[in-house]
Amino acid sequence: MWRVTGDVYWREKGWQMFEAIQKATASEFGASAINDVTSETPTAADEMESFWLAETLKNTEAHTFKRPK
Repeated sequence: MWRVTGDVYWREKGWQMFEAIQKATASEFGASAINDVTSETPTAADEMESFWLAETLKNTEAHTFKRPK
């Protein structure tokens, strides 16, 4: 949204989402799945989804807006 609107609000929201994901999923050897994404204090599962790195952290195929060149 920030790249489309230029509104700093969306850049900050994106950063807050990234930090929340890191805080909730950080583990010794990568990122953990969590048991309940709606929980204020999610608990880690002893697994990592196979799509996590390709589709969540490096999302290149699900953009709803054109990416700037």
